[in-house]
Amino acid sequence: MKTGVSVGDAMTVSPVIVSHTATLRECARMMKRKGVGSLLVKDGKRIVGIVTEKDFVTKVLAADVKLTVSVSKIMSKRLVSIDPDQDLYDAMMMMRDEGVRRLPVMHQGELVGMLTANDMLKIEPQLFDYLFEKTAIREEEDKLRFKSGIVGLCESCGRRAKLTAQHGERVCRLCLD
Repeated sequence: MKTGVSVGDAMTVSPVIVSHTATLRECARMMKRKGVGSLLVKDGKRIVGIVTEKDFVTKVLAADVKLTVSVSKIMSKRLVSIDPDQDLYDAMMMMRDEGVRRLPVMHQGELVGMLTANDMLKIEPQLFDYLFEKTAIREEEDKLRFKSGIVGLCESCGRRAKLTAQHGERVCRLCLD
């Protein structure tokens, strides 16, 4: 089900970016000031991670991490990106399959924007029913599987995988210490 709308038409063209050395306090204040739920993290000219509201809840508040710590200590390093020429439907499927709600938009290796689930739904609201239906089905499957300790979304990187409990989080084998 292609929408005929490209990622480039729906994306935010000026995503908020912070340095990998920024403190968590600086990041939280930036998110509040800019009214965003995530920040891309750069080291030099390279985007090296993303930090989200969920990261602040699960990795900072719940773990009593000091706000003077560098964002690089808690950011998700695994970035799933998309090309601006791809269709919104493809982006939605990628978000669903990867368990993310935000996609950095890259063109020829350069960051050109950020696409969020909210951006997509503003442009193509009919995608909401499809996204919600598929997400609800997957969440129910994850609940059933996780109860038996088999699979779910890694609380560190967001990847759908077999999980292990570590330091109060459920993480995939790639994120184990």
